[in-house]
Amino acid sequence: MIDDPIMNAAPTSSDGMRILLVDDGFDAPVLSEIESTDFDQFIAERNINHGADEDEIQAIVADVESIEDLDVSKLESLWQLRLGNPLLRPQLDALFATRVKSCAAVISIYNTLAAEDGVEKVETDGTNCKYNEQYDLVFLDYRLGTGDKNEAIRNAMNIAQRIHATTGAMVILMSSTDVSVREVTDFRLNANLHQSLFDFIEKSTLSDRNKLLNRLQAFKDTLRSRKAIHDLVGTINGSMTSVAEKVTTAIKALRYEDVTYLHYTTLRADGETLGDYLAWLVTNYSAHQLLAGIGGCEPITQLNEVRTQRLVPFYRQPSDAIAEMYRDAITEIIQRGWQQHPHVDVNSEIQSLPRLQFGDLLYKSEGDPVYLILNAACDLAMAPGQNRGEDPELSILLLPGFFVSLDTPWDKEWGGARTELFEIDGSPNRIRWDYSKVESVSFKHIRKRFESNGFRHERRLTQAYAIEIQQSFSKHLTRVGQQNAPPKLGGITRAKLFFKSEDKKFEFLEEFSEVAACVYHHKDKTTFTLTGVCVEWVYELVSRAIGLIERRYDTNTAREATKRIEELRAVKKGLLPDCGFQIGHTKMPQNGKSVAWPAKTKEVVPLLSVHNAAELSGSWKGEGVVAISICMEPNKSQGDE
Repeated sequence: MIDDPIMNAAPTSSDGMRILLVDDGFDAPVLSEIESTDFDQFIAERNINHGADEDEIQAIVADVESIEDLDVSKLESLWQLRLGNPLLRPQLDALFATRVKSCAAVISIYNTLAAEDGVEKVETDGTNCKYNEQYDLVFLDYRLGTGDKNEAIRNAMNIAQRIHATTGAMVILMSSTDVSVREVTDFRLNANLHQSLFDFIEKSTLSDRNKLLNRLQAFKDTLRSRKAIHDLVGTINGSMTSVAEKVTTAIKALRYEDVTYLHYTTLRADGETLGDYLAWLVTNYSAHQLLAGIGGCEPITQLNEVRTQRLVPFYRQPSDAIAEMYRDAITEIIQRGWQQHPHVDVNSEIQSLPRLQFGDLLYKSEGDPVYLILNAACDLAMAPGQNRGEDPELSILLLPGFFVSLDTPWDKEWGGARTELFEIDGSPNRIRWDYSKVESVSFKHIRKRFESNGFRHERRLTQAYAIEIQQSFSKHLTRVGQQNAPPKLGGITRAKLFFKSEDKKFEFLEEFSEVAACVYHHKDKTTFTLTGVCVEWVYELVSRAIGLIERRYDTNTAREATKRIEELRAVKKGLLPDCGFQIGHTKMPQNGKSVAWPAKTKEVVPLLSVHNAAELSGSWKGEGVVAISICMEPNKSQGDE
């Protein structure tokens, strides 16, 4: 079971929320809905239970003696009284039994919301909803009206659009019948609603009190951020209009002489075409102006404050909207694919050379390799007639990669860089780059090798993402392997041995006077191994510990003593004569901490607990039943053999 802090918590009230329920179930009942038996039951209960609380009902039905005396006005007054006064509902429900039964779900939703003290306001409206006030949430019936289905849906759609345009409240579409995902999406799009302030929930779910309050709490916790996303759209729309005006004004101000002079003095020598340069300039100038317009706006400021310390529960798969925007943001479209430079003379020997740039991707299908062009941009620049970039023998450096489905977990053993996210033929993938198989193809053979074999030349990684791969590859290629420096050797000259007594405390045995361990200071860690003399010393003292326990053996500690003796004998058996465990180093414990020795592996079982401390006392800590306390005192020199 997943431990979800929200789903497993008790539902809490949605303080201060203003809620509107719009459903044709709240339309005033018509006379045809009132059954004669229901009317008779209503009159009978009134005659039995009439009291002061029912004076409001009596004021409406004082002259009603039979069902024929009811009219639309009286029915509407009684229905509004039922909605507004919970004390009168049981009696009025007898009269409106048919309506209450057919609209049980939405009435249950209303009753739950109305009973919550923390809800500031919950109101109802029907088919002819006017929506005159400000609400935070609006629960809206998918089919609003009892007539034609399509007309009922359009009615709900128009109200949703009016709600959104007027106050930007969150719309919760609800239905008691099956509604497909496509139908819900069409409703949102046709009503021009933002996904951040829209959701669809079945009435059967909302009529469950706990589920309703869980959803309500989630909406409350996220409403401010949802509205910030909604407001951001308006800010972007306004900024886009402003940016378009600035860009078109700037382009209109260009003289023909401006662009031709630029091309003659600067672009021509680098082989840059005037049209592509202006397209690049307009694109980046527009992005700059747009960011200037929205970067510091209030919705962005509010979204920056979102911490997402926990995930609110979601009930359907998140959309791919962010992934789709990111996918397009990291690549550029190559407009002319395999075509040659537009300035190349048709009779030139370089007329077959395609126009390539750093970061270009050559790919065919999911099952085929993908190649990234690594050559520096200046080396690939072609300037026909300017003696630049006209070398058919130029080596094109190609870094191969493989498409890996996003459904395939990333294997850490693969290494190398990766590019996420790249969609090919509608299938989302990541690209795994393989540094070990870089290829080089001469410029004159590039089209024959790739275009002739169906490879596409349609996308280019944006500069930042292409440079990331290039630098990662360069780092891998130019790494230097040096001879390993020997570790600095130190020694531990102070050690004390303890064993775990019958009452599970440290019991001191003896202090060791010789070098107990060799310490190795590596460049990234410090390790140690116990000396053979120390192991022999431990072996002898374990026998002493066994003897101590045997001599003080009594019936009160018999069980624990027997267990301890068996454990100590196992340690003794493991220590000698084989010291094979000395082949491994154990990481030095931090001050006040302990480690198991030797380090545990599939073949090795730890025998001792090694503590980095001058003294051990009190309750037993660490693994095993034998402990060594050590104090590290590095030697002044490496010492002799």
